Amino acid sequence: MKSTNSYLGGAVSFIVFAVLAFGQVSGAWGASSVSLSNITFAPGETVDLQLQQQTGSEADMRVKVTYKDGWANIELKHKKLEPAILYGGDVTAYVLWSVTPAGWATNLGEIRPSTDESKQTYRTNQSNFALMVTGEPFFLAAEPSNLVLFVNEAPAKEKKGVTAATFNYSDLTPVKRDVDNIAGRKWNSTIPLALAEARQAFEVAGNNQAKTYALDLYQAANDSLNKAEELFKARKSEKEVTFSARNSVELSAQANYTSLNRQVAKALKELEMARAAQMSQLQAQKGQLEAQKGQLEAQNVQMGTQLEQMKQDLLAAASTIAEARVSAEGVVLTLPGILFAVDKATLQPQGELALAKLSGVLLALPRTAAVVNGYTDSTGKPDYNQALSLKRATSVSDFLAKQGVQASRMKAVGMGDQSPVASNDTAEGRAKNRRVEIDIVVMR
Repeated sequence: MKSTNSYLGGAVSFIVFAVLAFGQVSGAWGASSVSLSNITFAPGETVDLQLQQQTGSEADMRVKVTYKDGWANIELKHKKLEPAILYGGDVTAYVLWSVTPAGWATNLGEIRPSTDESKQTYRTNQSNFALMVTGEPFFLAAEPSNLVLFVNEAPAKEKKGVTAATFNYSDLTPVKRDVDNIAGRKWNSTIPLALAEARQAFEVAGNNQAKTYALDLYQAANDSLNKAEELFKARKSEKEVTFSARNSVELSAQANYTSLNRQVAKALKELEMARAAQMSQLQAQKGQLEAQKGQLEAQNVQMGTQLEQMKQDLLAAASTIAEARVSAEGVVLTLPGILFAVDKATLQPQGELALAKLSGVLLALPRTAAVVNGYTDSTGKPDYNQALSLKRATSVSDFLAKQGVQASRMKAVGMGDQSPVASNDTAEGRAKNRRVEIDIVVMR
């Protein structure tokens, strides 16, 4: 049996291979990469190449490549090549590929099975490539599957200008099959092989949702398959059955790849819509956050204004009691030594009068707290002065508490003779240093 296949580059070019094509299928074991021998062909030279078997079968393949006038003419001979459909699963066809070290794989055409010696010819305008044979769901496959059956060896004889170099190719698409080895298996069915291939190819397209995503092509493939079935039942010639069956296979292939491409397009569109929705949500959230930020900034300004106003009100009230000044957090009120007698921590009557007025201010401004700092002059030892200053500060906070100011709003601190405000060398200076300073803090 002899047949001739032309270069299928134009026929295959309409297919944009989908990313998910046969990506995750059960029973799809096989090579993840394959070592190939790239041959650089010289003009006018003919190179004989043996194709080395990669999986178990009884087939034998060899090629003769003649590079002339910018074209590599490939004559492939094989024998004992049982139908690819014997691998089961989705496999229906053998495909010959040219593969370059850069990773480009080109479908050169289908290899039709034959148990007798058969010859088929192919063409490519490439001048350096490796050859590989795979089992595929369709003879119009766009990328090689991982069911790698044959690869070329390096030339046995040296030719002028012809070189060989090994490289790895890994862009292999998983394909479902039942076995990896068909040695000993024979095609003994009474059903024409082309019809069996058409049935399987139509099933593969259906499994990849061609009925949903490529209905017109799927129905056309079904019509051609039904016609082939009718011709077979009517006992028409195998040639007529084969013609309709092969047409169904081509339509199934187109339906399959169209379906896969549309599924990818749908998935990308859904992803884009999801991203757009997410971006819209993020923009809305950003707007909300900016609005909240604006509100907080306005509140801050308002609170700052209120705080300054409270400080001024507090300063005016405190100034009627004793010397007062504005601080970063509120007002500092300085009560001179008239609060206490020398070396005493008991409040004097005039001191109690001043603190009674202060308690009224603190009660009127509940959003305030007071830190009572007691000071002494330098008379006496530091430890003694420290203890005395704390007693004086505590006397003040205790008095204010009796006037109704919550103890939790106050803190007594003994500062000893630290931070004098006048010289301790004179009686007048020492009197100024024996003081209590009350930091009245305005709370936000």
